Amino acid sequence: MSTTILSHSREKKNGIKPAIAVSFLSNARRLQTVVRIIQENTNTNYITHSEVIEHRAEHTRRWAHFRHSLLADDIKCAIRRLKKREGGVLVATRGRSILGVAVLLFNKRQHYGVIEDIVVSERYRGCGIGHKLIAAAMHTMTDAKLENVILESGIRNESAHGFFRSHGFKTAAVMFLKRLGDSD
Repeated sequence: MSTTILSHSREKKNGIKPAIAVSFLSNARRLQTVVRIIQENTNTNYITHSEVIEHRAEHTRRWAHFRHSLLADDIKCAIRRLKKREGGVLVATRGRSILGVAVLLFNKRQHYGVIEDIVVSERYRGCGIGHKLIAAAMHTMTDAKLENVILESGIRNESAHGFFRSHGFKTAAVMFLKRLGDSD
């Protein structure tokens, strides 16, 4: 792992709770763990047109059966972006456990960043992990002199929509879909 961007701990009654740290992955040693976190903690409500176009989903209600290998390839590529300062993979950890992931892409020429994926293990949702990942992503993108941040969210992922709105994101586009063979 690379430089810690954000670290926070709270004391417990019987000792100290390990800090939650957010940092970039600098190599693929924990690749399978990151892929597992994404795969196990995203249901079909998460599917956007990008998942369909990139073949991670067969359509808006079913993940592709080979999604695991595509995610692994995508994460390897995202990890390599860190060296080029074009994004990377942020992980939120407590001790050695990965609690959440944010995959970032920077377009410095057009001055925008993309949060390609942001996933928190269901077990840790509501504990502030997503807030820490968003804060670290915004901090990193501000440091990279980016002006806008884009992310997509599946139309049925309403809890995520509220989360994104609470961080200042606004609806910027609407996607339409018609399944061929549907009656008019």
